[in-house]
Amino acid sequence: MNTQLTPLQVAELIKDSVLFKTTAISLWSVYSSIEIMFDESEHYSVYTSDEFIQAVYSILYNESVIEVATEAAPVATMTIEDVARVCHEMNMALCLAAGDHSQLPWEEAADNIRQSAIDGVCFHLNNPHAAPSSSHDAWMAGKIADGYVYGPVKDNIAKTHPSLVPYEELSFVEKAKDYVFKQSVESLRKFVDSKYHI
Repeated sequence: MNTQLTPLQVAELIKDSVLFKTTAISLWSVYSSIEIMFDESEHYSVYTSDEFIQAVYSILYNESVIEVATEAAPVATMTIEDVARVCHEMNMALCLAAGDHSQLPWEEAADNIRQSAIDGVCFHLNNPHAAPSSSHDAWMAGKIADGYVYGPVKDNIAKTHPSLVPYEELSFVEKAKDYVFKQSVESLRKFVDSKYHI
């Protein structure tokens, strides 16, 4: 039977759950990945991951936007596809911020788009010290193998993509995507069941 809980009770139930922490860490990934790309003179605050998790928790509690729940989310590991989904959604958010509405949610994305994200996660799980530029190179190699060619407009039907260029020629936003993808994988690595590590 469901029980109506106060926001404080719900917050206390979920604050230590893996689901909450992985969500908060994913948000922190975006913060830290973008933040390190600016000069130090532009830094306004610097959080550690634990501080950021606490900040997210405080915001959720203070704003009372936590949904009612009866028990904490179970402690569980993540599959590579779980991590790929997070990375895909992070990338979609960056696309939307840049005015690009072409990327669909994970459930609606084409199989080859989801596979590209899965391949990217595998690449970083197996190459933890790879630079963001290496992430782009691996992504580009996968796209070319899938039949994509350079084109001024991203079109997954015609298989054209404007980012099929050397990393140095990418815009700030496109480079940011590689930073965010890499950091998202690294932040969630600890939650990936060891059997999924290649």
